[in-house]
Amino acid sequence: MNFSAPFVVRPLATTLLMIGVTLLGLVAYALLPIAGVPQVDIPTIRGTATLPGANAEIMATSVATPLEQMLPLSVVTRQDISVSPPTINHQDQFPPSRSRRR
Repeated sequence: MNFSAPFVVRPLATTLLMIGVTLLGLVAYALLPIAGVPQVDIPTIRGTATLPGANAEIMATSVATPLEQMLPLSVVTRQDISVSPPTINHQDQFPPSRSRRR
């Protein structure tokens, strides 16, 4: 007698067993203590610069360009610069480090 013979002989018991295993799996899956998305704090630098009496072109050339050149783009994941004279807002986001602090 092979392994599958009792399941072939008793199809109703096999069906009930599979329904029970499926329900048990669904309940166990719902009770898993795993977060859907991990909480990550992304390192961010924000800065604001003001140049009274300046227009958008002067702000872009004398303030925004030096800010962009200070941090290399190969390190920055996302860079946002908004210019509304006489103020410029600058935000850089960096990838989270995978190294652990000791």
